[in-house]
Amino acid sequence: MERCLVTSIQGEQEMQNGETTLSQLLSAGRLNVPIYQRSYAWDEQQCAEFFRDLLDHPPHDASKRHFLGTILLAATSSVNYFDVVDGQQRLTTATIFVAVALDRLRKLDGYTAQAEDFRLGLLEGIEGDRLFRTVSEDDPFFERYIVKQALPSEADFTTYSKRRLVVAKQYFTKQVNDTSPEKISALLKVLGESRVLIYSVNTPSEATQIFEFQNDRGKKLTELERLKSFLMHQVYLRSGSAADINLNVIQQAFADIYQSVERFRAEPIALSADAVLRHHCSAFVPWRNAAHLLDSPKELIRSMLANGIPEGNATSWIKDFAQDLAVSFRTVEDILRERDRSIRLAGLFVTRRVASFWPLLLKIWRLKSSEQEGVGRAVAEMEKLAWRMQLANIRADTLASHLRSEALDFTGGFERLADMLTTCQTWYDMPARCNQTLDSAAFYTLLTTCRYLLWRYENHLLSERGRQEGALSWREAARLDDDPARRLTIDHIQPQGSDPSVLERPTQWDPLDLNVPAKPFKEIFLHRLGNLVLDTTATGSAKSNKNFDERLTHYRASKLKQEHELATFAEQHGGTFFWTEESIRRRHKHLKEFALQYT
Repeated sequence: MERCLVTSIQGEQEMQNGETTLSQLLSAGRLNVPIYQRSYAWDEQQCAEFFRDLLDHPPHDASKRHFLGTILLAATSSVNYFDVVDGQQRLTTATIFVAVALDRLRKLDGYTAQAEDFRLGLLEGIEGDRLFRTVSEDDPFFERYIVKQALPSEADFTTYSKRRLVVAKQYFTKQVNDTSPEKISALLKVLGESRVLIYSVNTPSEATQIFEFQNDRGKKLTELERLKSFLMHQVYLRSGSAADINLNVIQQAFADIYQSVERFRAEPIALSADAVLRHHCSAFVPWRNAAHLLDSPKELIRSMLANGIPEGNATSWIKDFAQDLAVSFRTVEDILRERDRSIRLAGLFVTRRVASFWPLLLKIWRLKSSEQEGVGRAVAEMEKLAWRMQLANIRADTLASHLRSEALDFTGGFERLADMLTTCQTWYDMPARCNQTLDSAAFYTLLTTCRYLLWRYENHLLSERGRQEGALSWREAARLDDDPARRLTIDHIQPQGSDPSVLERPTQWDPLDLNVPAKPFKEIFLHRLGNLVLDTTATGSAKSNKNFDERLTHYRASKLKQEHELATFAEQHGGTFFWTEESIRRRHKHLKEFALQYT
């Protein structure tokens, strides 16, 4: 006889601690993932390990039953309902596997009765109520597309975790379809009889104390997750009778944080939750005496609590920190959305060198409402600095420490900030190095740098008087569009596949410099800035290796204004246009002047 896992003590519900089976656990109470927990985080690797564990355990040997792990539960105000504090990844994965396996068995003659038995023991109660529910934001999706096996559309993927849920479902669907029905039934039996160690507590306060010292089996905890459990534990230790009230503040802050993470993770060129945490600490936590801990936020906060915060103020400081961190996560959402409206902000991301600027971005963006014009100029100078560092071949993290310090100290004064960023553009001999790179005979090899410059130039042409067309988006510049008609590429005006008589022709960049020996055209001119033009994948392939006069028809039909103007740099003889060394020199000079003046 199965033992009762839920007992009543003075009117309160309590789950008994100790070893049980998964099916007994699920029959004893309804399990729910609370809002302050991270969403589903496992990928195919963890799902494969989960499935292999099931396969490795014989279904009929009780002495060798599969061990699912420890589940940490906290009682709630609802009778027989418990929050899953630790173990939600395993329980979610188990439920996905059960749903997929049952769907297969129901479709097979002779297995519907077995499927119904497993459904009542592992998925739903007698009245059809679910035995396990994931975080509230994802649970309706989980119900429709995992439990009920509907097919989602692209519009249904409103959080990144929903994609992970479907990836897990797809993985188990493939495995189940390749497995005999007898084996599927055996695996469900193994799972239902899996050993589970239950540790149940009556309050979130008790749960935080345990979770802080317990490692999560499966996917490694993130820095953000580790910090959350640490903060909750510290509040628990310091709060006395007000522990539950104070813990609720932390839980709500992290619920907001996880919702922000799920919304912005699907954004292109976004950043990880751990990166946001580090950038927030750089901008808002006084780290001067603990700079070496900036890459370990939990240890940084531990150091603050030990050395910088009076004991009586620690709980308030922790609550303020958690709520302020949630504000930074919402700020990241705002910044990522703003890229479609601010060409300068978007350009910073196109350079792919935004990481060092994030602490400063967070700081100034949170002052944006009082100083919008100042924020705009500061962002413009960040973009210029990022691209010029890239152009000068200066390491992306060279200014990271300096920018972190500026972020920490910044409380206003946007003109001074913008002037500082302008001054940085002269450091490390940057102007001379930018000149040298622009004059490089191998400029084409710097694809990101080249694409940024030509994207900027195209939008400059579009902004001239009389041009009404919309600018090329940053998404196009970052090559985020897979449509060949919109996906930007770099085209050689004199093609790389030109006839050897052209590519091997001896020539000089400066024909007046007699001290420099002539070299083949392909070494001196082919990859110069002046011989490169922005194009799309579709039209680039259509031009192939035709001569310039034939390619000119395609250029004139292009949506890109810089292709339209190529004829003005070409030489014309007898009605035929030619692309010569002098054409490349003239266009190179023109683009170089633009690069140094406008970008």
